[in-house]
Formats: sequence, structure tokens, C-alpha cells
Amino acid sequence: YPAPIRQDIKARVPGTSRFGTRVTGLLWICYCHLCDAQYNARFAFAESRKVIDKNLPVRVFKNWKHDCYSIMQRGVIKASARQVRLTGVEFRVRESGRQRALREKRKNVHAFAVGRLVDYVHPSDTRDMEPMEGRGVFYDPLRFPSFVDCDTKAPVTMVSVAHFDEDGVTYSLDEAA
Repeated sequence: YPAPIRQDIKARVPGTSRFGTRVTGLLWICYCHLCDAQYNARFAFAESRKVIDKNLPVRVFKNWKHDCYSIMQRGVIKASARQVRLTGVEFRVRESGRQRALREKRKNVHAFAVGRLVDYVHPSDTRDMEPMEGRGVFYDPLRFPSFVDCDTKAPVTMVSVAHFDEDGVTYSLDEAA
């Protein structure tokens, strides 16, 4: 049982409900099973929220606190990853978030990539994805208003494939990558 339910059961005298009414025999057993069912239903719902639908786009952004990438879908963080590969990628920067970061001199999540998830590697996994050949892209809110190519410093908004890993973000404009 989770802590609130476990404490509730420990605090009760056997044979009484949480409302203080007297419960005997079979009703006490049914009450405990009801608590079990409620807990299992909540747990199943929470786990279902973590499943990533590959048909819907995801947002990927750098999680500086945990030194990984966060994968978000429909406003919910679905997974953390060391490596991520997306297709049909659009790099987005929210200007209002960028201005707030500059004004407050604090990091906030205002820049991310949106695309279809191909694969990802959880931080605890030992496997590695095959590296991708391509060009590098980065974002620095102090110097640029958008994601830019590492070599040319030209703005990058749409790419075919992007690979996120510990070394940064690599992209390719080719579908075959």
C-alpha cells in the first residue's frame, strides 16, 4: 500500500472503517480489498500516462538538473533519456520564455524540439544508439534567438532527423540518415 492508505489501515482498529463505523467479518475484508482496488486503479492510470504514443509528436528538451533529455507528450513528461532520435523535427524557441530567462538570468524551459519519436535510451540503460552522421546544432539564448548550426551559425528550424546525445544535437536534412 502507498503511505496514506497504509497509515490509514494501521491507525484503524480492526473491525472499524475509516469513518469510525463498526465493520465485521466479511465486510472488513471487502473494505480492505476496496482499498487495494483503488490503489491498483490509481497505479495503472499513472503507468498508462507514461506510455509514449509513437503516432503523436513529442517535445524533447534538455533537463539540466538531471543531465539528460526529457520527452514530453501532451504536456506530460513521459520519459527521461540519454539519447533520443526524432524524425520530422522542428526546433522551437518561445520568445517570451527567452526574454524571461534573459531578464531573470535564470534557466527555464523555453526551447525544445518537436518531432516523431524513433527511439530513445533511458539513462539507466547500458545500450547505445548508433551515432548519426550530420551537422551539429545548438541554442544559446544569450547569443541567438533560435537554434543555430554549429559551423555556420545559420538558424535551423526544420530538419528531417535529429539525434540527441551526451555530445549535443546532430541533425541531417536527408531522410536516409
